[in-house]
Amino acid sequence: MTALSFLVLVVVVSGLGATVVAVRSRPRTSVGHTIREFERGLRALAPESDGGELDERGPGRRAG
Repeated sequence: MTALSFLVLVVVVSGLGATVVAVRSRPRTSVGHTIREFERGLRALAPESDGGELDERGPGRRAG
């Protein structure tokens, strides 16, 4: 195996490894995941009633 072919092999294997790491660590962007993140944010901001459900006035609304 010549030095040039070894170098090409190392570059290809490194590129494949970097691609695998990048694909596995990217943020999820599916529609379902986005909706779940939005609902989680609403639950964090919304006032809760005694039963643990969202207040019927909606998030961010105040009485009076």
